[in-house]
Amino acid sequence: MGGMNWNDEFMDFPYGFWEQGADSWLHELDFFAAEAEPQIQSLADDSGIERAKPWILDHFRRRSRPSSPTPREVDRSWYSSPPQLQMYDEEVLNVLLNVARRHLGTTFELYANYEAQADSEPELCLAMAAVGALYLGAECGTTLSTALYNDARRLHFQKFHSRSLQTSFWVASAALKTFILLSIYGICSGDKRSYEFVEAFHVSMLQAMRCCGRLIPSDPDAATLQDVRSMSEAMELIECYHVLLLQRPPCAIPAPRGSTTSPGQNQAALDPSRSSNDQPGHSQGAHGGIASLSAFIWAASPQGEELSCRRQLWRSEFVELAMERWLGGKISPLSQSDFPSMLIYHLMHLRLKVNIDFLQKSARQFTNPPSHTANESSENEVLENCVRGRLFAVALWHAQAMLSMVQENVGMSDDLSKLTATSTSSRRMSEPPHLPYCIYFGTLIAWYGEFANSGYRSLARDACIKQGIRLLGRLKIRVARVFTLALRELLPDE
Repeated sequence: MGGMNWNDEFMDFPYGFWEQGADSWLHELDFFAAEAEPQIQSLADDSGIERAKPWILDHFRRRSRPSSPTPREVDRSWYSSPPQLQMYDEEVLNVLLNVARRHLGTTFELYANYEAQADSEPELCLAMAAVGALYLGAECGTTLSTALYNDARRLHFQKFHSRSLQTSFWVASAALKTFILLSIYGICSGDKRSYEFVEAFHVSMLQAMRCCGRLIPSDPDAATLQDVRSMSEAMELIECYHVLLLQRPPCAIPAPRGSTTSPGQNQAALDPSRSSNDQPGHSQGAHGGIASLSAFIWAASPQGEELSCRRQLWRSEFVELAMERWLGGKISPLSQSDFPSMLIYHLMHLRLKVNIDFLQKSARQFTNPPSHTANESSENEVLENCVRGRLFAVALWHAQAMLSMVQENVGMSDDLSKLTATSTSSRRMSEPPHLPYCIYFGTLIAWYGEFANSGYRSLARDACIKQGIRLLGRLKIRVARVFTLALRELLPDE
């Protein structure tokens, strides 16, 4: 394959994503460079971004050296060079922080009002700016976000391993907030390396959470309590992403007894596995209630049962009851702020009813009727029985409900000519980090479900895929392009 790409040293993607053919994953989606990228209308004419583009790109070109004979590969020698904070323009960073706040704030309350101050931890600011850069439909968006992410990660782990976060609650909380942002970046970046870092550093993030919990002041003020509540909900959401998006078992384990050093059991306030409503600083927030059920979703799901070495105590009916009780507590009609949590609700039902990992891995072979080989016929028979089953019918209903909800939110500005500038600005959609995953998983289930009506090859099945591609095309977050590529592989060759 010519020159060795820097990603080749990593193992093949282990979670079932795009195992067949999507080689561009290993090259950071370079093939998309020739395609027209969606633009962020509110930032397209921003003078700070426009001035920064050529300067940043020229800076990277001067710092780079050839690392591969392959002409399409981007020089990446600066990946291992020390962080140089002076290279970042303050105006550009402020724009990126605003973008990150708008998209993260509806899901992660922790970052809704974040503002960089003179005494702010630089790695926290860079990590949040890196997430904001993922939403740029700009030429240098990939380069800028990758540089920000790598510098934030190096600075962060230098402090983390020096144990400096044990000095105060504020230092520890900044470290935890940075960990969460680095995880969000890995999930949304469309980059294999940073995606795998999410799981690699997950236990370190839990350690930072415990350290932060031990350092909560004994008599916290209102601002500190609110910060703790927001961090608690953010950790519940990250654990939820770990189960629903990464398809991994939950990792939030209870802290050892007697490890709390602050009065009032403050450590439990930050521990999703120990939190209860009578703990100080604990609040499930807008999305924490449904997100906290993800650990039980894994145990009761088909995938969790297959990987368990013993019979599970949890039954899916118990988890469904908890989910319906959560839904029954929502105020009707649902508001726009309920959109992120309702996506999680429907995605949990998908996980609970079907093994999405198995369906992902088998999707390409389910595009055509089985051949005469015994193995392929047997595998397709298993898939056909799954698709025609009662549990799949429930999953299909939730997938269609989720896609309808996304269509309503993503497609609300189809006819821009009928909207005033004010209404367009007020109705700009924020993109929760899990939105592209929900579109992809929902589309995959709908595509499988159409098999029962129209067989292997049909216009109806292709229409399901094309609808998912259109919805993903409305998103600015970079990982949406990866899912677009994965869905295109299920369409017939033209």
